Amino acid sequence: AYLKSAKTAAEARGSWWASRPIRLAQAEIPCEPGMPCEAEEIVVTGAKISAAPSSITNTQKAGVDEGDIVKNFGRFLIVLQDGRLFSIDTGASSSALKLVDRENVYRDPESDAWYDEMVIHDNRIAVLGYSYDEEASEIAVFEIAADGALSHQATYFISADDYYDGDNYATRLVGDKLIVYTPFYLQDVDPEKPLAWPLARRWIKEGDGGRVSPGVNLYGAEDIYKPIQRTISPVV
Repeated sequence: AYLKSAKTAAEARGSWWASRPIRLAQAEIPCEPGMPCEAEEIVVTGAKISAAPSSITNTQKAGVDEGDIVKNFGRFLIVLQDGRLFSIDTGASSSALKLVDRENVYRDPESDAWYDEMVIHDNRIAVLGYSYDEEASEIAVFEIAADGALSHQATYFISADDYYDGDNYATRLVGDKLIVYTPFYLQDVDPEKPLAWPLARRWIKEGDGGRVSPGVNLYGAEDIYKPIQRTISPVV
């Protein structure tokens, strides 16, 4: 009923999304004639260098680590590039760099996924990205040994309707808790059809291939509250 009322209000106000078909996560929505387009916004983050021994990332708040493409683990640099993790031994001096190990974050080189950043806690690395194949935020977990060797532990998927961008990117490590933002746009839901609830799933290795578990619901209707202020573009 809430979704129907929101859509009715959106149609009455001529909102651009109210009469359009359901879009895919990777679809680009062009500006419609006569409708204003939101300007691109540049967001500057980072103010001071963190003193945390496992982070060389600029942080905005003490004790809260932000994702990056380069982290350090003791004398090792961990680098995320092109869907791969590289472990580099810095040695006793900057002239003694040595590649120790490399692990693919992706499971299939043909998969439609992007990997944006990583956070590290103790000897555990979490790589964050978005899988268009699964329409979900992807979290790949690796462990790094004392000698710099990398090993894949698990890969998880959390249903999300959007790829990370400047408007919704929010991955933080607070202590040992990973905080990640996964938007679910109710304006893309057809109120006349059953709701496909967002799921938390895990990739399961089987022989040379693999599959994704059926998953469990992230939440149900009783876990969701209407916003205090009225909106015609609700997002969970």
